[in-house]
Amino acid sequence: MEEEQITSSGSYVKAATVIIISLLVLGGLLAFLFKYYELYSQVSSNVNKNPMQQEAVDLTKLSADYYSKSGEITSAYLSKSAEFLAGGNLSAETEKARDSLLSLKVPAEAKAKHLAMVLMLEEIDRLARDNNSEKATQKIEDFKVLVESEVKDYDDYDIKLTD
Repeated sequence: MEEEQITSSGSYVKAATVIIISLLVLGGLLAFLFKYYELYSQVSSNVNKNPMQQEAVDLTKLSADYYSKSGEITSAYLSKSAEFLAGGNLSAETEKARDSLLSLKVPAEAKAKHLAMVLMLEEIDRLARDNNSEKATQKIEDFKVLVESEVKDYDDYDIKLTD
């Protein structure tokens, strides 16, 4: 009789242990899901508050600003390029002009010309660093032609980054 009681109380202990472990696992799972939902809600609310998503872009103002600023940058660079070449600081000034162009917000219709100008400035910078003033002078003239052009499609424009 005692053996039956020990066996039945042993099965109660096992059942109680299984129930307790199950409740702990269930509680951990619920805590995890609660924390996940809380983090998801925070991220979702932050995404909805992002001012970049809600900012409307005035395309005419963007175009006007781009053409104005890029014109200032390129005209300042071209007007002093001979001085830069003679002074030996053509590379540094070319890099400044390139970085200034890269910092601008570019309207869609100007992307091809903008890319062509940046790549040409990169080529002038490389030639200046290599002390190849003859080719750098020629590239500056090519850059001037590019800046003054009104063509919108620059797919066929010859930009060589290596000689």
